[in-house]
Amino acid sequence: MECFLCERDATRECDRCGALFCDDHGDALCERCSDPDLAVPSHRLYRGALLALFAGSLFALWLLIRPPGDEPGLAASPVSPVVGPAIVLAPDPTEAPTPTATEQPTTATTSPTATSEATSSPSP
Repeated sequence: MECFLCERDATRECDRCGALFCDDHGDALCERCSDPDLAVPSHRLYRGALLALFAGSLFALWLLIRPPGDEPGLAASPVSPVVGPAIVLAPDPTEAPTPTATEQPTTATTSPTATSEATSSPSP
């Protein structure tokens, strides 16, 4: 197995592209994959990003400069409130609780009654 750039024996394989290379033509990656020009995005992507940034800036500037009421149709007619159908919130239908039979006490309790007799001395 030989290095892809020279005729010497290859000592490593590139993790990115799988090419075989010797110690002189790479370290962790081969010389071709470690080229800094490959890390830069293409010129089309760069120009497209600049164009999108420019278009977005123009749109934001137009939104900032445009005075409110610039449209002739809105300035001539008065604003009328929008009347829609009334929404009535009805309570959720729930089942009426059914009374359960409870046991009633069979003995009647007597309560003390007040007497109308006058006493000569107050009781403690």
